[in-house]
Amino acid sequence: MRILVCAVLLCITAALIFAMHKARGNPGSVFTKSLFRVKGARVLPVISLVYVFYAAVVLFFGLQVVEIASGYERYFYEDNTLLLMSMEKLTQKYDYPLMAIKGRDSIGEKRKPRILVVGDSDVWGSGLSNSNQIWWNMMARELERRGYDCEVFALGRRGASTYDEYLWLRDTSVLEDIQPDLIILGYVTNDPDMSWMDGVTSLDDMLRSYDDRAFDCGWLRALFPGLYDYLKAMFFFMSHDEDGNSYVVWEYMLAGDENLENYYTHVVRPLGEFARAIEIPLLVISTPEDPVASNFEANYQRVLPLFEQAGLPVYNPLALFAGQYSDAKYVDYYHVSPVDSHPGPATSLFLGQYAADVVEQDYATILAKNGNRGGAKHLFNRNQRLDAL
Repeated sequence: MRILVCAVLLCITAALIFAMHKARGNPGSVFTKSLFRVKGARVLPVISLVYVFYAAVVLFFGLQVVEIASGYERYFYEDNTLLLMSMEKLTQKYDYPLMAIKGRDSIGEKRKPRILVVGDSDVWGSGLSNSNQIWWNMMARELERRGYDCEVFALGRRGASTYDEYLWLRDTSVLEDIQPDLIILGYVTNDPDMSWMDGVTSLDDMLRSYDDRAFDCGWLRALFPGLYDYLKAMFFFMSHDEDGNSYVVWEYMLAGDENLENYYTHVVRPLGEFARAIEIPLLVISTPEDPVASNFEANYQRVLPLFEQAGLPVYNPLALFAGQYSDAKYVDYYHVSPVDSHPGPATSLFLGQYAADVVEQDYATILAKNGNRGGAKHLFNRNQRLDAL
């Protein structure tokens, strides 16, 4: 809002300067007049007031830029620091990205039902300093609050695709080690990344190649690093890599016919066959990062039915999220921070409660009950698993 005000003020100033230039040499112009005279002396000539206004607007705009740059520089510093530290969330004992839970760095002997959650940065908890804030851990605590005695494990890695997640389940010892009774696959819109197959730019490759090419003004980074990073985040979808690829175009192409045909043939259908072979229920929950339907709906309409076609139950909370969390009080809590769009407190809380509803209503037979502490009000209606499609 402040930037909009500054822009309007600058436009007004530019119009005044242009008008003064056009009126140059015209003795009848308003710019040659004064507000009043004292003994014939001109006091507060209009032209001087215009320049004072211009200087004030420039100063105001400059101060706003400094404030924004300093404020967002802190967010970027924190985000980058957390990114480096987040590898500590993963145990180093396995050939799959197991998330450490409550300080535990090993799986241990199975004594109760187990749920395995698999996903990418949303499961990994990108941008979060505390694993307790990740949605699947909120699901675990909600199930515990409702009296269900079970363990929740999670595999997650930043930038992972559905194919990567499928390989973890198929080619590593994770299922033998954890022995899950239920598998939840978290879906996000860049998961149909098939770069491993067709050789096109992958998400990781694209993100690594973003640099000063985003604006072609590396000098701005040197002088105002906070402002540079802020602008780069604001215009992320307009930025491009060294080959001219933009993220928004790349993600749009993931939902194209050719890519989805390969995605279904080489990933989704084999995943469904694999789930039937291991005889462990495997369901898919889409994990929107905010409740704005237009950001996700088009992708969900094309992709989520492919999982159903492969025999995998799909749960899409988008319409429910939009309906129950559209209040303005949640807006600042959808994302981790103004510079990181991963799920923040409001989104993680919603997804955790929604996933707990799904497990309790459709998969309760796999759980052990430890005295229901009862009265849970469910967000999820089992008759609306694909409620946004």
